[in-house]
Amino acid sequence: LRALTEDGEIDSSALEDFCASETLNHAWFASPGDVVIRLFSPLCPVVIEEGQEKLLVPSQLAILKVKDCTILLPEFLKISLSQKEIQEKIRRIESGTTQRVVKLGTIMELQIEVPDKETQRRVVEMDTLCRKKERMYLKLMEQDREIARLTHTGVSPSPALAAFLAEKGTADAPDGCPLVALLRRPQLTYADLAPFDPDRPDLPADVAEQVEISVKYEGYIQRQLRDVAELRRAERHLLPEDLDYDSIQGLRLEAREKLGQVRPRSIGQASRISGVSPADIAALLIYLDRA
Repeated sequence: LRALTEDGEIDSSALEDFCASETLNHAWFASPGDVVIRLFSPLCPVVIEEGQEKLLVPSQLAILKVKDCTILLPEFLKISLSQKEIQEKIRRIESGTTQRVVKLGTIMELQIEVPDKETQRRVVEMDTLCRKKERMYLKLMEQDREIARLTHTGVSPSPALAAFLAEKGTADAPDGCPLVALLRRPQLTYADLAPFDPDRPDLPADVAEQVEISVKYEGYIQRQLRDVAELRRAERHLLPEDLDYDSIQGLRLEAREKLGQVRPRSIGQASRISGVSPADIAALLIYLDRA
């Protein structure tokens, strides 16, 4: 393990094979449940998971072993060492030295408040959820930037482009067009357009896939978003608890019986009742508007 990322993860690019000429001390290897940190700020703590027990940790990193996981969860220790107060304390220690390296003894003397295990578990769950949301948000931002770039990046007409489009079985673009227009064509993929997109950024595979899906199915996605918005409005449209469905004109007999039995709390709930049709929902909305 050569390094930890700034966000406290183990990147596969930071791993390399190590061939030793002698038997190495087992203390130099990280085990599942250990917390590995950098000996300079930021500490970038990371918890070693199952399947990572063969990682050899170099001198610029340190292994913190939790003796009793019933008292202190490794994941909670990782979160604690990532806190702003701890990082600032480490920086203050470094500021008085010519070297950035922090002594392991200084790390071991840090004061960390340890709540009960259930509280630790909830903190870890919340931290995991926040990290997932952050990663998702960053991917969405990267996706939006790439779609905007494709929209504003044009392809000039050329024999190479004409031959490429003919080979793919799609119409020529004699006047050129934006890259996004080509990507909308069902015969073409995001990867196919690489030869005509020299300034393309190096996107992760999952982000590139989402870019292609978002462009090709933009119309369908927008319709789904409108449906979701309509459903949310329907859920907020509450029905009176004492509503007399038998008095509503336009409701079919079956719908009156089902609505009277279930007594839905909202239009959204009513629309999901078996036997209640869209026409019945329309009649119900008309009645409520007039009332």
